[in-house]
Amino acid sequence: PIRLISGGRARTHRRIRRSIVAVQGRASMYPSSSILSRHRFSLENLHDPDPEVRYAEAKARFGKIQNRPEVIAALTDALATESSARVRVQLAMTLGSSRSEQAVAPLVGLLQSGDPDDRIRVLYGLKFTRQPAALTCILQALQDPDPAVRSAAVSRLGGWCITERHPVIEEAITALLETEPDEGVRCVARRALHRMQQPRAPEGTCPSDYL
Repeated sequence: PIRLISGGRARTHRRIRRSIVAVQGRASMYPSSSILSRHRFSLENLHDPDPEVRYAEAKARFGKIQNRPEVIAALTDALATESSARVRVQLAMTLGSSRSEQAVAPLVGLLQSGDPDDRIRVLYGLKFTRQPAALTCILQALQDPDPAVRSAAVSRLGGWCITERHPVIEEAITALLETEPDEGVRCVARRALHRMQQPRAPEGTCPSDYL
């Protein structure tokens, strides 16, 4: 018992206990990690009442759905009805990771959303597809009325250039700098152009390393 421990040791003991409780409390804030560790694939999970289960299903399929049209269709349906912003982000990224032309159309459709946050999330997914049609949509997002969306578009375009230079992208961002009224967006654009002028990343680099 603590009462039998000398003053200094008792204080140390109490600090250790508080640290354990604090760590346990932080762990409880992120239940998805434990759910993901014991996750079992099932498309039905995409419509589970628990958003953590839906998130785990979407995350577990990231990068694993190439040439799986039935999975792409299920993710597309889930994305159209998902209420959790966090899950929508993961669904969009997972769809994009398929690098399939099938994934581009549903993501492009969501760019018409009235919610700027939704448009930003979709840009993540589009960038992962590496499809020419997706690149066109991201370039068009440079004209979005919301500066946060324009900034996200610039960042995604910068990530598109990790292994090779894209003159069209560099020209688009340079043109944006000439007319962009928001200093925050201009700052992101300048950084993106600077990175584009650096040595290319090796082939096979994971795009998520440059988000």
